Amino acid sequence: MRKKSKATLLLLLSALITAIMLAATPAQAQTGESILSDDWQFDAQIYIWAADFGGELNNGTSFDIPFDTLVDNLKMGFYGSFEARKDKWLIFTDVVYLNVETAAAPTPPATLLPDLSPRNIKMEGGTINLVGGYNLLVKGKSRLDLIAGTRYLNLGSEFGLYVTALGETRTTFRSIDMGTALDAIIGVKGKYAFADRWSIPYHLDMGAGDSDFTWQTIAGIRLPGRELG
Repeated sequence: MRKKSKATLLLLLSALITAIMLAATPAQAQTGESILSDDWQFDAQIYIWAADFGGELNNGTSFDIPFDTLVDNLKMGFYGSFEARKDKWLIFTDVVYLNVETAAAPTPPATLLPDLSPRNIKMEGGTINLVGGYNLLVKGKSRLDLIAGTRYLNLGSEFGLYVTALGETRTTFRSIDMGTALDAIIGVKGKYAFADRWSIPYHLDMGAGDSDFTWQTIAGIRLPGRELG
C-alpha cells in the first residue's frame, strides 16, 4: 500500500503568471458568434512568462526560486500547452521544464582545518498537466470550462561544494532527488474576450494525491496570433 507523505506539495508553478501567449489559433475558432464547434479545433501555445517556482516536496525538502533568480540562472526553459476540443468537450495538456544553474563561487583559500563552502547549485525538472474538460459557459468569444485530470512533478538538484582540509581544496558534487508527485486535480479554465482578437486567459486548479495539497493559478494576456486553416 502506498504511503502518503505528510508533507504538503505547494506547487507554485505560477503564483501569478503574466504571460504573453504566442499562439497559432485555427481560423474557425475566431469566427461566428459561438466559439463551440462540432468539428475538432486545435490550439498550441508557447508562453513568455514571469513566475516563481517553489514548494515543499514529498520528502520534506523545501525549495523556492524567485523570478529574478530564474532569469539570471536559467540555462533552458520551456512553457507550452496544447488543446483539442470538440463541441463542449476538450483535452488539454501543458508542460513546464526548467534547468537552472547558479554560477560557480570563487575557490576559497586552502586552510589546515576542515571546511565546507558552497560552489554552485543545479536544479532541473518540471511539471506535466493532462486534463479533460467540459464547457460550462459561452458568451460571445468568452468561455468557462470545468477541468479534471492529473499533474506530475519531477524535480532533482545537484549541489557543488568546496572541501578544504590540510591546505588543499577539492570540489565535490552531491545529487539529490527532490521528489516526484502524481496528483489528481480539478479546476476551471477559460478566457475573457475584451476585443475582437484580444483576450485574458485564466486557469485555476487544485488537488491532492502523492501531495496533501497542490494548486496552480495562471492569468495572462493573449495577443493576436496568426490564423491557420
